[in-house]
Amino acid sequence: MKRSADVIQKSDDENQIPKKQVKFDISHEEGSRKPYTTKVKVSTWNVNGLRACVKKNACVEYILEENPDIMALQQIRCQEDEVPESFRKSLSHYHMFWIGSDKGQGGVGLLTKEKPLTVKYGIPGVSNQRGRVITAKFKRFTFITVYVPNSGIKLKAIDFRMIWDQHFYDYIQSELRSNSNIIISGDLNVCLQSIDLANPDKNVKTAGYTVEERRNFRELLDTGLVDAFRHLYPDEEGAYTYWSFRNKSARLNNKGWRLDYHLVSEQLANNIKDCIIRSDVQGSTHCPVVLRLSL
Repeated sequence: MKRSADVIQKSDDENQIPKKQVKFDISHEEGSRKPYTTKVKVSTWNVNGLRACVKKNACVEYILEENPDIMALQQIRCQEDEVPESFRKSLSHYHMFWIGSDKGQGGVGLLTKEKPLTVKYGIPGVSNQRGRVITAKFKRFTFITVYVPNSGIKLKAIDFRMIWDQHFYDYIQSELRSNSNIIISGDLNVCLQSIDLANPDKNVKTAGYTVEERRNFRELLDTGLVDAFRHLYPDEEGAYTYWSFRNKSARLNNKGWRLDYHLVSEQLANNIKDCIIRSDVQGSTHCPVVLRLSL
């Protein structure tokens, strides 16, 4: 589901390894499956269909190897009762929370080693949510995973996107007022800068890189949020998290978009230890993005 004159939709058929790998350095410095203490590892991944990703032996294997404290999944394309039993059993050391979509087009999941104090689903004011937001409150921070609506081919859904952006902005403002430590992880369906996509000049009227979407994202950041990856790597080029299946060589040649993010409240910016794009992890048209944070 995405972009470009040559990049617009997602599929399960992407199996090529990108030419440029930003980083691939899976390690286990936290070492165990115990709840986190001071170091937190968060991974986000648009799996473009959880059941399909599991069938490819990609999803469970990645999570077990990465061993994150929090795993955020987007575009699961299933209801909670359709989550594969093999997935649940293999990852039974996680608390799991799900919000699905009636039409199987969205849905997000949250896996966490530590049980949240509270969990809520969706955001106020949006009727057609298609399973887009889960908010979990912990003792030291609030975690939000989100799958932002795509504006669609020929921007046919941009009006809904603008409405969504406003409601999400209001929601985040409200959360920031009540909790200064916030982490937002997910597919935000936008590239802010020209270096965030391979062909910016060709995509100024394509979903994910329109003036309106970039303006709204900039305003969201201005509420007091920091893009963790750009905070550490402000000039890094070729750092993409999504490659279209329509262009068969897109991933091989690294012609992609950076659509998947970890945002943290400004108070946590100095606590960011790393933000890593796992560009050679297969199983979806997106790849995982990992945040390492100390609290």
